[in-house]
Amino acid sequence: MQRIGEKVEKILSVFSREVHTYIFAPSFYAVSLPYLLIPTYLYFRQAFLSSYADMRFLFDTIPWALLIFVPALSMRHLTEERKQGTYELLMSSPISEEILIGGKYISVLVLATVVNAFFLLLPAIISPFAAFDIGKVIGGFLATVLLTSFLVSLSLFVASFTTSQYATFLLTTVVTIILYLSSMNIVSLAFPASLRTVLELISPLVHFSNFSKGLIDFSSLYYFIATTWFFLYSASLNLKLPYITQKDQKKRYLIVWLMAVSALILALVLSSLINSKIDMTREQVFTLTESTKKVLSSLDSKVVIKVFSSKELPPEISTVYRDMQDLLSEYRKQSRGKIEIVNLQPDANPKHKIEASNYGIPPIQFNVISNEEYRVKEGYLGLVILSGSKFDTIPIVTSIGDFELKLTSAIYGVTNKKKKKIGILSDAGAKNQLSGLSVTANLLSKQYEVEEVFASRKEYDLSKYDVLLLIGPTTTLETTAINRIRQYLGAGGSLLIAADTVNVNPQTMSGENSKININEIIGPYGLTMDFNIVMDLKNYENVVVSGENSYVIPYPFWIRPIIPSNAVARSLGASYRRMALLWPSSIEIHKMKDISYYPILKTSDYGAKQENFYMLEPNQNFEAYAQRKETFNLGVACESKQKDRRSRLVAIGDSDFIDDSFIQQNQENLGFILSAIHWLARNDILLGLKQKNVRPEAFNFPSKTIREGIRYATLAIMALMVVGFGLGYRYVHIKSLREKYAEQEN
Repeated sequence: MQRIGEKVEKILSVFSREVHTYIFAPSFYAVSLPYLLIPTYLYFRQAFLSSYADMRFLFDTIPWALLIFVPALSMRHLTEERKQGTYELLMSSPISEEILIGGKYISVLVLATVVNAFFLLLPAIISPFAAFDIGKVIGGFLATVLLTSFLVSLSLFVASFTTSQYATFLLTTVVTIILYLSSMNIVSLAFPASLRTVLELISPLVHFSNFSKGLIDFSSLYYFIATTWFFLYSASLNLKLPYITQKDQKKRYLIVWLMAVSALILALVLSSLINSKIDMTREQVFTLTESTKKVLSSLDSKVVIKVFSSKELPPEISTVYRDMQDLLSEYRKQSRGKIEIVNLQPDANPKHKIEASNYGIPPIQFNVISNEEYRVKEGYLGLVILSGSKFDTIPIVTSIGDFELKLTSAIYGVTNKKKKKIGILSDAGAKNQLSGLSVTANLLSKQYEVEEVFASRKEYDLSKYDVLLLIGPTTTLETTAINRIRQYLGAGGSLLIAADTVNVNPQTMSGENSKININEIIGPYGLTMDFNIVMDLKNYENVVVSGENSYVIPYPFWIRPIIPSNAVARSLGASYRRMALLWPSSIEIHKMKDISYYPILKTSDYGAKQENFYMLEPNQNFEAYAQRKETFNLGVACESKQKDRRSRLVAIGDSDFIDDSFIQQNQENLGFILSAIHWLARNDILLGLKQKNVRPEAFNFPSKTIREGIRYATLAIMALMVVGFGLGYRYVHIKSLREKYAEQEN
C-alpha cells in the first residue's frame, strides 16, 4: 500500500510540473482558442440553419478538431525532453517509465478535458431559447473525453519512437485519420462485408458516435479503456528498450510487447460481444417500454423477424440500421428465446429479393459512393414479422423514433388471437378508411378489426363495436343516427369525435360555420363544441408564403397544443410535443354528476378566437388579439363513473389534423390519435407504446438580433474564460509560491 502511495505521489509530481509548463506557455492558448472557437462557429452556422437545438452538429465536428488539438498539445511531451537530454536526468531520479508516462498522460488529459468543458457553455447559454436533450449533451461530452484519452495515449505511443515533435504530430495525425476513415463508407465499401465489421470495430469514430447519441455503451467504453491502456503500456516498454543491452532481456521485452498486442486483440473481440448500454436520452429512445416487455413476455409461440437489408447503405441509413439491430437484440433478449431474428440480403441473393417482393417490401433508392463512382442504387431496409400463418410488414425503416411502436404493434397484431372491433362511422359525409382516414385505418387494422359503419342504418349493430369513430362529418347527422349513438354510449360504449364547426376554404383563407349537429351527441355528457376558430399567439406552426420570394412566417391558427398535467392527457400525448391542430375550435366543459372530465389538448395562456366572421390570412396583425388572450380546451376526454355503464368519450375540435394529406407529414398527430383510440378501447398495452420523439426542439429566438447576439457573445465568453482560466491559475500559483518563500525567510 505504501508503494502505491509513493507511485501516486510521483505521478502527481510529474503531473504538476507538466500542468505548470503548459499553462505558463503561450502555445497552450494558441492551440486551445482555435480548437474551441472554430467548431463553435461551425456549430452555430449549422444549428441556426436547421433551427434545431441539437448538439449533434458540434459532436460531428469535434473528432476532427481533436485530430489537430491533441497531437499539437502533447507532441512535445517526450520528444522535447529526449532532445534536450532532460529525459536521462529524469530517469536517473527514482522515477520509472510508467510513472513518467502516467504523469504526462494525466496532465494532458486533464487540461484537454478542462478545455472541452467550455463547450458546455453552448447548451447553457442557448437553453432559455430551446431545451436540449441533456442525456445527449452528457453522452457527447463523455465521448469527447474518451476520444481525447485515446488520442493522448496514441500521441505518447508515437512520441516514444521519435525525438522530433513535428514527426510525432504528423504521425499521430496520419494514424488517426486512417482509423477515422476506416469506418466511413467512402473507404469501407471497397472491402468485403466481413472486413468492414473489423474496420468498424477498430475505428474510434464508431465508438465515439455510440456515446454522442446519448448512450453509455459499455462495449465502446471497454474499447477506449483497452486501447488507451495498450498505447500507454507500449509507450513505457518502448522507452525502456534502448537502455537494455542484454539480448535475453530484449527478447523478454519483445515477448511482453507481443503479449500486450494479443491482449489488445482479445479485448477488442470481447468488447464486440458486450451488449450492455445505459440510455440517457430524454425519450429513452434505446430502451424498450414496459408495454413492449409485457407483449414479449406473454408470447406463447415463436415469432420470426426477417430483416431485409442491403450490404451497402448510405451513412444516414447505416446509423438507423445499427440502432435497429441494437433494439432487435433487446427484443430477442426480453422474449426469452421466443423471438428469432433472420438477416437477409436481397441485393446479394435473388431468392431473398423475390421473398422481399412477395411480402410487399419495396426497394428504396439512395446514393452511394463505390469504386470512385457516385451513383444511385436500389436497396432494402424493411422487416417481416411472422407468427404461424400470420404476418405483418414494416416495408421501410427510416427512423428509430417510431421503430418500437411499429414493431411491437406488429408483434401484438400477429400474436393476438382475439382482436377488439372498431367501427368507423361514415354518416353525414364523415371521413372513413377510403377517404381521409386510410393511413390511420391501415395502422389500426393491424391490432383491431376495423369496419365501416352507418349509425343511421339499423342493420349495423353498434353494440358489437368496442370503439366508434366519427371523424370530420360535413353535414347534419340524421336523428336516427344520433339516437343510436346515444344508446350505444348509454350502454357503456366508447366514442371518438373529431369535428370542424367551421368550414375553412384554404384558397380564399376564409371560413363559414358548418351545419354539423354533434353537440346533440356530446351535450348530454356536459361538452359543447363552439362555433369558432381558436388561435394561439405563443405556440404555433409556421407556414410558407409563396410569391416572388417565398418566406416562412408564424401562423397562430395552426396550433401546437399543450398537453395538460392530468393522468389521461399524459398517457395520450406526453410524448407528442410537436403535434399540430389546424384551425381548431374550442370545447366547453359543463360538469355533470357521475362524469369525470380530462382536458387533453389546450392552448397556452395566449389563446384567442374568431367567431362568425373569419379572416385567416397569415399576413395580418395578430398582435391585435393580444388583449383578448385566454386559455381554451381543444380536446376533452370524459368517462362515466357509473359501474354498469362506464362509457368513454373523446371530443376534439378539429378533424383536419388526422387527415391523410397532413398526418403523413406529422407522425406525432398519428401517434396521438392512436393513443386516444387505445384509451377508448381500454387497451393498456398498446396505450403504453409511444412514438419516441427523436427530433430536437426548435429554437425560439425573439428576434434575429438576439440570435446573432447569442452567437458572438458565446464565442467571446469562451475566449475570455480560457484566458481567465490561465490568468487565474497563474495568479494562484504565483501567490502560493510567494507565501511559501515568505514562510522560508521567516
